[in-house]
Amino acid sequence: MICPTKILVYNVKFLPMLGRVFESPRFPGRYGFWEIGEKKRRDEERAALLAHQLTKARHYDLIVLAEVFALHARRILKSELQRAGFEIITCPITNPLLVTSGLLIASRRPIIDQNFIAFRHASGSDRFAKKGMLRVSLEGEREKLHVFATHLQAGDHAHAIRRAQLQEARAFVDYELGRSDKGRSAIMGDLNIIGERDGKETREYRSLRRIFNEFLDLHRLLREGEPEPTWDPIENRPMIGPHYHERERLDYVLVRGDEDEFSPERGTSIGVERFILDGLALSDHYALSATLPF
Repeated sequence: MICPTKILVYNVKFLPMLGRVFESPRFPGRYGFWEIGEKKRRDEERAALLAHQLTKARHYDLIVLAEVFALHARRILKSELQRAGFEIITCPITNPLLVTSGLLIASRRPIIDQNFIAFRHASGSDRFAKKGMLRVSLEGEREKLHVFATHLQAGDHAHAIRRAQLQEARAFVDYELGRSDKGRSAIMGDLNIIGERDGKETREYRSLRRIFNEFLDLHRLLREGEPEPTWDPIENRPMIGPHYHERERLDYVLVRGDEDEFSPERGTSIGVERFILDGLALSDHYALSATLPF
């Protein structure tokens, strides 16, 4: 019997200190500038709470985090995840004027190797982050699992930039899989692509599906075309603020294979995990919790 792989994909919004200067209120310190209301948590407290939630049940094999930019939060997350038996992969800083990609991968399965590509295309404040795609290959019982983690350009009007980044990601995936031994592969992270509006696929989402045409959108597949939003400014207003009003699905798990491989009968699942403690969510995004049947 093959053991399934239990995955969590989560944008945790630990922004770099410099990035907070450009948001109101100015110089908020280690509180999130986006938090409203009476209850606030310092980054250190939020990182410790998050690490506890991710490790207390010992039921995730693989955790993919985005926006782990702030060094003080990254240290806490790495320390606690390593203490719980995870191997950690992040992207090193190669330019002192830039922050990292913000990606962090934690795996209980042995990591065979890794590679990273930085996107050439970016705009706005994303130009000061080394966003890209991080690939790790994990040992499996019968075959490797190649995980491609990414966080694409933010912004409602950044469709062209995201499309260029998707083309770069496509070339990277093809190169990495072309030189690797056979195995399973999955793409996951915050793609900043709205999947649906008014129940219908968006044009940008259809473009994503064309570019990665052999990959299945697990959330949409298992929810029969009605996936849940992972960014909800109505329910999660205290962590998002008052200026947004549309629920959006921005986070994805894309798996390569045939639809019949990923049925609930075969142990496949996916759902939204909110991580709400004492009435306040731990991030502006909700997480995707998934089980892959390999």
